[in-house]
Amino acid sequence: MNGVGDMALGYTASGGHAFPSIRYSARSATDPLGTLPLGERVLVAGGTSQKGSPRWGDYTSMSVDPVDDCTFWYTNEYYPKGSEFWHTAIASIALPGC
Repeated sequence: MNGVGDMALGYTASGGHAFPSIRYSARSATDPLGTLPLGERVLVAGGTSQKGSPRWGDYTSMSVDPVDDCTFWYTNEYYPKGSEFWHTAIASIALPGC
C-alpha cells in the first residue's frame, strides 16, 4: 500500500489454457473495500512451462517508490517461449490521481 492508500497486488497465474504468466491488479484508496476495480492485467504472458525444477517465484517483489510514495514497482519471473531459463519482468504501476 502506498502513502495515499492505493494498493497493488502482483501474482503468477497459470492453467490448462495458459502458461505461467505474470499478472497484477490494484485498487485506489477510494474504491470499495474488498474490491479490485482495476481488474486483472497481464504484465507478461508466459511462453512455456518450467521443467525440472521444483522452485518457482523465489524472486518476486512489490515495493512503493520511495521518491514519490505513489508508484508501485513489481518484479517477477517467467519463461518466454523457447527458453530454458528464467527471465525477469519489471513493471511500474501508478493509479490515476496519485
